Amino acid sequence: MNQHTVVGRMVADAEEFGNPVAGCRFRIATDDYDPGQKARVTEYHDCKAFGKITNVVTQYAGKGRLVRLTGVVRTEKYTPSRGPHSGHETQSRVIIVNGSDGFELLGAGGATAAPSDDDSGPSSGW
Repeated sequence: MNQHTVVGRMVADAEEFGNPVAGCRFRIATDDYDPGQKARVTEYHDCKAFGKITNVVTQYAGKGRLVRLTGVVRTEKYTPSRGPHSGHETQSRVIIVNGSDGFELLGAGGATAAPSDDDSGPSSGW
């Protein structure tokens, strides 16, 4: 089973893609402690969201927001047009989040979730 749960902070605001909007791209950072080097290690995770979760991510999960997401990890191949690897096929791992998986906004007061239908702000039980 390919299902991963990650808790981290949004590195930047999400960017929508597609016309009409098909989803959004974003990146989260996670911290860990490496006892061998006696230092904190930050990992960056590229992510994509599809479906209704796209609106939650783009509207409520801005830069610096603590989030928890559950999704599948996929390897995507692409050929960059600029930079040191331009013209060469490159691979990256991306966490794909969709409606059947999950995305949760976390805050100082505990977990919060997506806005309710009345749009009065975050609610629990999403």
